[in-house]
Amino acid sequence: IEENTFNSAIKCSSKLSDISAERIFAELKKAACGDNVTALCPLLKTNALKKYNLKNADLSNISKLENDENLRVFALLNLTSNNLPETLKKLKCSNIFKDYCLKMNYLSNNIITENKISLKKALNFADVDIINDILCYYAAIQNSDIKKRKELLIETINNKEPYKISHLDISGNDISALGVSGKDIGSTLEFLLDKVIACPTLNKKSKLIELICN
Repeated sequence: IEENTFNSAIKCSSKLSDISAERIFAELKKAACGDNVTALCPLLKTNALKKYNLKNADLSNISKLENDENLRVFALLNLTSNNLPETLKKLKCSNIFKDYCLKMNYLSNNIITENKISLKKALNFADVDIINDILCYYAAIQNSDIKKRKELLIETINNKEPYKISHLDISGNDISALGVSGKDIGSTLEFLLDKVIACPTLNKKSKLIELICN
């Protein structure tokens, strides 16, 4: 941009608070999916988007991500927002995108370590597509080696190892028949899931009933 035009735009940047949130978000999406995400940095440095809790940050690694809109926009907001839930609300994002971002944000702050137990707990929290996305985020934004984690993910899925309550070889009705009632049914299922995540061979009804009785 020509220097005087650029300087004038920066001086007027406070006027962006008069622009609709939907328009701001649409432009941020275009920038995140463009070839030069770092072009946003001069604007972010002015605090013109302070209304949306957006600050300047190192955006150079976003271009390493595949050009997937959800993933790239999440990366942009996660790196620049002081308060992601509030930013998503102020930008009037869809509930589906909010849910995606909040799950991604949680996982980005609770790194999936290179063991199956933590990976399966992550899979219980979010679906496989989100786990794949967070691994891509680790690789590009945090420069992490994700090879081992990818191998564990593929192995877990291919082996059909249980990681959700619905994968258990026992139901709430089965537990109720053992004399457990109310909220204790849910907590019992959670207890059994923890055991089965740690040791998949326990996922047989007879063994699960034995765990409950003990």
